[in-house]
This record gives sequence, C-alpha cells and structure tokens, in this order.
Amino acid sequence: MKISPSLLAAASLTTAANVVLDDFNDPYKGQTLHGWRLGAPAKAGFWYGYNDWNHGKTGLGTVMIPDVVHNDTGFTQAVADDCGQGSPCLHVKFVGGTGYAYPFSGVGFNFLQEGTDVDLTTMDSITFRAKGSGSFRFKLMTKRITDDLDRKNYWADMGTTFDLSADWEIYRIGIKNIKPQEGAPLAAKLTWQDCRDQTRKIHITTSPSFMAKDTLDLWIDDLVMHGATPAVFGGSWNEDSTSGIETARSTRAPRIARSGSRLVWDSRQVMRLDFVDARGNIVFSCDGGDGSKSLTELPRGALLVRAFLASGAVDPSKVVNLR
Repeated sequence: MKISPSLLAAASLTTAANVVLDDFNDPYKGQTLHGWRLGAPAKAGFWYGYNDWNHGKTGLGTVMIPDVVHNDTGFTQAVADDCGQGSPCLHVKFVGGTGYAYPFSGVGFNFLQEGTDVDLTTMDSITFRAKGSGSFRFKLMTKRITDDLDRKNYWADMGTTFDLSADWEIYRIGIKNIKPQEGAPLAAKLTWQDCRDQTRKIHITTSPSFMAKDTLDLWIDDLVMHGATPAVFGGSWNEDSTSGIETARSTRAPRIARSGSRLVWDSRQVMRLDFVDARGNIVFSCDGGDGSKSLTELPRGALLVRAFLASGAVDPSKVVNLR
C-alpha cells in the first residue's frame, strides 16, 4: 500500500492536528522525538528490539543487524546519519532464523511508560517514508488484544503489512487499514474502534509471510501521527499545524550552522536558542537577534541546541561541538 507525495500532501491537509513521533533527528537516537519532548518523567518513546530467540533452538533465532536486541547501544548504530538529503533515519536488517516454525523480529517503542494506555480515538492516519527490500508489518499494540485475550494471540495486534521498494516511498496507514493480523481467531472479530482508546506502543516487524533465511532490509523515517495532538500523550508543545512528511523533511534543513568563528541561523525562523548540556540543563540562552553569535560568547564543549521557532514549534535537533 503506497501513496504518492501529491496524495499524501492532500491527506496531510485533512487535519491540522499532528504529532511527529520520530524523525531520528533528536540528539538521543534511542528515543523518539515525542518521547524526548515529553521529558524524563514520562519514560516515553525508548526504542527497543525483539526477536524469536526464546521460541526456537538456541543460536538459530532471527538475526537483527545491528543487534538492537542484545546490545544496549544498538540503536545508536541503527540510526544512519545520512539517508539522503542529509537526513538521518532508522536502518535495520533482519535475517530469518531456522530454529522456529514462524520466525519473527522487530523494533518498537512505548508511547508512554510501559503498560500506560493512550486514547487514539482522534487519530485518522499515520504517515512515514520507507525503502528497502522485503515486506514488513506496522503494528499498533493495544491492551484489548495484548492483555485481555489469551496470551497465544498477543501477536495479533492491529496493523497493516507493506511491501518495500528500492527507492524512498511515502506510506499512509488510514484507520480503515488497521486490522488484526490474519490467523488469530480471538482477535479476528475486533476492529480498530474496539481497541483505539487503549493503545500502548508501535511495533515495526517482519511480515506474517517472513520465513527462515528470508531477509528484510528496512529503512524508515519521518513517522507522523495525524489527527492527534501532543496533549494525547500529555505533552504541551506546539507542533507545526501542517506537520507531515514533506514538512518534516523540510524542517531538517540545517537551521543552525558554524560559519568561520560564528554560529549562524535563520533569524526569520528562530526566535530563541537554548544551549543545553548532556543532562538537559540550560547553560546559555539568547534570542534570535540578527541570526549569529560569536563562538567566543558561547560556553565551550559539546552542547545540544533547542531552537524555538516562529511557528511555535521547538526544534531540538542540533548538536554544536565548541571544543
């Protein structure tokens, strides 16, 4: 199921409410952008990996490259710095294991703290960019199936299966396409409307047809939820009212850059800058001014920069190394 950029542009205008879940451009690569924005107390949006190693013969499980499952730094390795146009993205490869009848593997994140429900009644679609080879399933994990049904059916959560192409394509999941995975009898009669008010996480996984020795090579970027606002997750930031794939891509054009002995930015877009240390403490702030600041006026070291934009959005994407 694919949708052209022109169709997506039209779709993105159907609602002014959007949340950029992740564009893989925030400083903490193992956490979604929405989780980073919510802050530490929410314990939200931390990416993880999983596979079938505990279901089959030892050593014959599905392999994920890089090893996000067994390596705590796996997601740092899985975020490729340049996936085209200077944009980072998530890149993972899966090779089907031979020790389990139905091999599987995937990556995912909780919207909030583990076990916390989110009401996605207002959501009308999710869009993202992807490329690669093979097919994958995009799942919305819900309490109704995951916890309320027999554990044998937990894998049946609501989602859509996609085929990848070698070139970047824009994909859209409308609510009519969010359906139970085939083959789970207890979940087959449920609809997205039955589950949407108790949604907990997103999983991006190998498809139901994935078999031993099959390969899925997945590149994915710009995950945007349409029809929801940050308040759904308990957030209060101002998302760009036209957020979508195209705007998510355009906002990654460098807003802040070094030019000789100065730091420069677009003063038409940037209203204020906060320079933040690794612990999240603000060490220096300045207004947009004329769009530049001498490096000698800034604290030394590697700093994160939050740019407060004229649109009301916050861009936390820039890291400045002043050593």
